[in-house]
Amino acid sequence: MAHIINRLKKRGLSLISGAVLVALSALLTIRLGPSGLTDFSFFFFGFDPVYFYILGLVLGGERIVFGLTGSERVFRIIAGDGVMYYYSIMIIVMILAVAGIYIMALSFVTFSSTTFRLLDILDGLAFLASAITVWMR
Repeated sequence: MAHIINRLKKRGLSLISGAVLVALSALLTIRLGPSGLTDFSFFFFGFDPVYFYILGLVLGGERIVFGLTGSERVFRIIAGDGVMYYYSIMIIVMILAVAGIYIMALSFVTFSSTTFRLLDILDGLAFLASAITVWMR
């Protein structure tokens, strides 16, 4: 019985963190505006965390799928399957943790409004929560 409760907690946390991650990453990506997404200069200059927002859309969607279905097929497509599977899990956890810390740290340095700073902090926390749920695998 305890195994079932732990699995439901893991799926619930994955669903919540994935939904928050997708919603906030989409909102913060849209905040860049159409010129920001078609210019592509932000990929080469500056410290804009747009890479992590796009990564948040993909991995947050995977967390939602896992939370709803309990299937790890989408994660196996992302992480690969084989001998190096557990190394790729560690790398994904580290990428999510670094992305969360980077987004939260950058929110204190940028000259944006208080609302977007709070959204950046919440998005960073969602990245960290997603890293925890991937680590719980």
